[in-house]
Amino acid sequence: MNNITENGLLSLATVGCIDANILAGKSLVIKTKRGTIFGVVETPPIHLQSAEKRCENLQIKDIKLNIGCNSKKEAAEIVNLGAIVCFHANFNQFGDNLLISKALDDRIGCAILIELLKTFTKFDFCAAFTTMEETGNSGVKATLNRIKPDFAIVLESTTAADTPLTTPENTVCCLGHGPVISFMDKGTIYNREMVDFAFSTAQMAGLKIQYKRGISGTNDAKVIHTSRVKTLAVSVATRYSHSSASVASQEDIEQTFKLVKAILERLCEGRI
Repeated sequence: MNNITENGLLSLATVGCIDANILAGKSLVIKTKRGTIFGVVETPPIHLQSAEKRCENLQIKDIKLNIGCNSKKEAAEIVNLGAIVCFHANFNQFGDNLLISKALDDRIGCAILIELLKTFTKFDFCAAFTTMEETGNSGVKATLNRIKPDFAIVLESTTAADTPLTTPENTVCCLGHGPVISFMDKGTIYNREMVDFAFSTAQMAGLKIQYKRGISGTNDAKVIHTSRVKTLAVSVATRYSHSSASVASQEDIEQTFKLVKAILERLCEGRI
């Protein structure tokens, strides 16, 4: 939250990329001096909008959040500038073994890493839960200053775009087809040896695996690989990323965990 209007509405700024159009009428959660409160994104009633207005794309700068206050003074007694605002959404299971929740990018990566910490015992490894990936990768930069890794595996979610509204040539990867391996994105050309190693490991373990077919986006690998570290990105295909209702496959998550564990086991044996 970066401003309060005279009539007590809150102005918002995004951390990372969020489509403003999905915010209309949404209920959001705000961390305030009085604890967690709710607000709703202010939008004109649709029956009072012209046909032209309904077709316009929303802009974040025009979004206002109503927390039930009538003045700037009243709102300022509750909320500080810089207050954290996030989606109000529940976690649910639906369809064919699918999960729906906010922030699956990158809660999924965190969940897999936690399971590896619980179960992988063949050798010690450093696990980093980094922040600020969406705003310049400052978290991983701080991590690299402390750790000098021999290799790095970035656990991520990646946009699937495997929906009826997307043309086949723009479908990046597909839910239910297993872990997603990037060979290149907007920030990294991945080490080919590591990419081939991931595919051979999946084949040996009888796991599904797929390439990320779109050269888009980036992640912490952008910083890691410039430190002359062999880097691999292993992602879980996710629909509707950066929204309040991201969707992923439970099977893909489980297979990604198994693949990364198998990669670590082969690395322990000196197979690369």
